[in-house]
Amino acid sequence: MSELDGQEFNEEADVVEVPDVAAIDAIQVEESDVELDGAIAPIDEAIIEEAPEGEATKKPSWLIPVLAVAGVLALVAALVAGLFYFVDDFKLPGFSTADFGDAARVNKGSVTQKQLNAEMSRIELSQPGIFDVENGGVDEAMVRSQTLDELINQELLLQKAKEEGIEVSSEDVDAELENTKAQFGDEYESALEQYGFTEQDLRDRLTFQFLMDGLIDMLVPKDSVTDAEVQAYYDENKEGFTEAPGKQVSHILFDLDDEEKAKETLALLQSGEGDFAALATELSQDPGSAAHGGDLGWGSSDAYVPEFKAVVDELAEGEMSDLVQTQFGWHIIKITDTREEGIIPFEQVKEDIRNMLYQQEMSATYQDLITALRDEATIEILDPVVLAYRESLEDAQDDFLDVFPEDAQ
Repeated sequence: MSELDGQEFNEEADVVEVPDVAAIDAIQVEESDVELDGAIAPIDEAIIEEAPEGEATKKPSWLIPVLAVAGVLALVAALVAGLFYFVDDFKLPGFSTADFGDAARVNKGSVTQKQLNAEMSRIELSQPGIFDVENGGVDEAMVRSQTLDELINQELLLQKAKEEGIEVSSEDVDAELENTKAQFGDEYESALEQYGFTEQDLRDRLTFQFLMDGLIDMLVPKDSVTDAEVQAYYDENKEGFTEAPGKQVSHILFDLDDEEKAKETLALLQSGEGDFAALATELSQDPGSAAHGGDLGWGSSDAYVPEFKAVVDELAEGEMSDLVQTQFGWHIIKITDTREEGIIPFEQVKEDIRNMLYQQEMSATYQDLITALRDEATIEILDPVVLAYRESLEDAQDDFLDVFPEDAQ
């Protein structure tokens, strides 16, 4: 346990135990009395001493407008307090008392209630019914606690990136934003709405990602995985780089009512005048493979429907089928390559191994960094739902250890 801003802070569970409210009130009253004794009281005594006999209790004329102003301010304060009290019931658009204040303080920064509430809303938007516990959903307080931890991690990483002097150019963010818009096309606006994002939210996410990329690049350089490490991994794990026997299959697909077009294309290919990949790109009704010249990739023929599988099993490398009818339409099938079972050559997989090792190193470095940052940070949890949830976990653990004290060892 360590002291934090006059409150007891449980570092292991991030739970703040709030001091006794009565004690706080007493302190506030004492501080208020000091201010009054040192300011207003001497003024009143001086006025009373100078007042004519019999008028010692009469208020000075200048005090009337002061009291009037104080009354107006008190009235305004009461109205504002009333507004804050009732506003959630009225559901004023864009205004919620739950969005005010901090959910957690992180060193000299913070995670706001607005940030936490926005993330929770996005989770619910992307997974409707996720918090419906009675129908298989999960505890909302648990998710809120985990989400707050992730936001605290992000704040710590942002502080670290700033400390290291990592900067992100607006040009890079703009370019990535335009790339994202291009990927979504006409669905861009609806995608933002679906996940509860504004364009500024997306811009902030992209900025954060650039900052993290810069931080990771600084800690784990791109060339940190050596050729020797890649070779060693391959040599020690060759059994994981075996390939099963198989065939590389391509096809051109026509709709069932396009049999005549399929026959014309087949005749063109059989005459040797047509290029299979070019015709597949132009004519095939299978958009996934058409973009790759009809290539369906490597694999077992068991992945195909029976009519298609039977033809693939019969064809040898370089051979092409006649028209094959399946539930999807008319196919012209070609075997472009075959392979026997064996070990994949090192040259074919070395870059995949390098990327995998780099990703592992990045992940380990990230976890170590988060652990170190949290150990060194001053973190104060303020969100009442998270505090109550974590307190309930502590109570449950205490109850368990009371029943099974041997598990405390």
